[in-house]
Amino acid sequence: LLDEPTNHLDMDSIEWLESYLKSYNGIVIVVSHDRYFLDNVVSKIIEVEDMKSKTYKGNYSDFAKQKEENMIEQFHQYMEQQKEIKNIENTIKDLRDWAIMADNNKFFKRAASLEKRLDKMLNSDT
Repeated sequence: LLDEPTNHLDMDSIEWLESYLKSYNGIVIVVSHDRYFLDNVVSKIIEVEDMKSKTYKGNYSDFAKQKEENMIEQFHQYMEQQKEIKNIENTIKDLRDWAIMADNNKFFKRAASLEKRLDKMLNSDT
């Protein structure tokens, strides 16, 4: 376990450590904010966030790129979900309006069914 291993090392010592770690055949856990060092020595990054871990293959730069791509994908999924929620809400409103105008219970039941579906969608994200 190496905790901020480059903090108090000069360049020669950092280069030696990088060389040693690259040739080491075991597993080393490194906690570091030194991105250059991480780029030079790691082949896998395990990110721990919200008590969950996610593994990324590659060095720090690969991790940063993959993480950004994941965040963009999650944002697109979120936006699609928001569109779907808005569509369901509009459909519920329309069904209720039609139910009142037509005095038709089937429209109320369909609106209630969509409300349950919407509630499940909204509660599954929490």
